Amino acid sequence: MCEPLSFDGKLSPRGKSKREPGDRAWLAYLYGSIVKFPPSGGAIWYNNPKHKSSSCVGEPPKELLDKPIIKGDCRPTRQSGWRTGKAEIQGAEWQRFGFSPYSIHFGSSTCMCEGGGFDIDLFGRVFYPNSAQCRVEVIDAANNMIGTFGQYGNQDSGGPDALVKTPEIPLAWPLTVAVSDTHAYVADTINRRIVKVRLRHLAEAGCAIE
Repeated sequence: MCEPLSFDGKLSPRGKSKREPGDRAWLAYLYGSIVKFPPSGGAIWYNNPKHKSSSCVGEPPKELLDKPIIKGDCRPTRQSGWRTGKAEIQGAEWQRFGFSPYSIHFGSSTCMCEGGGFDIDLFGRVFYPNSAQCRVEVIDAANNMIGTFGQYGNQDSGGPDALVKTPEIPLAWPLTVAVSDTHAYVADTINRRIVKVRLRHLAEAGCAIE
């Protein structure tokens, strides 16, 4: 995938000319996936495992190559004529698409120098930014979506004492997230501030231990 499902049917696949990318290609530069590997490790293959272009250092062991393959996409590049490439993942427990912004680190005429980041709490929950949708998303250790927080808001937004009272958690460009056992801290680069979000639950249940 190159963009979240919520963008389906809303983006132009091509630009005004063959040399110019469309909205879909530009948005693909924003998004990447979070991949969880077990301690035994794994590999990400670019194009095809037979080409030996991967994230591995050295020759992968046979037990890794025998593991199931998860198919995916590589981001389009100017060198590829803005065509989406193919990727394959082996040894991963799961992958979650929607992490944004994702920085590109190989030769490109497009600057992607932002250092987006995600964090994991003591329960194995993953907190990551979705900058194109102005929010933070949260999944559990098994890659189940728990929820999201944040909506678009500028520097005038920010709670009961702000010029604009809504939204409750304003974000313009969430870049990276750090999380503790009580709060999440979101670096919002466009608004030039760190948003501190208290983590609470809506329901509580208990049981007796005999």
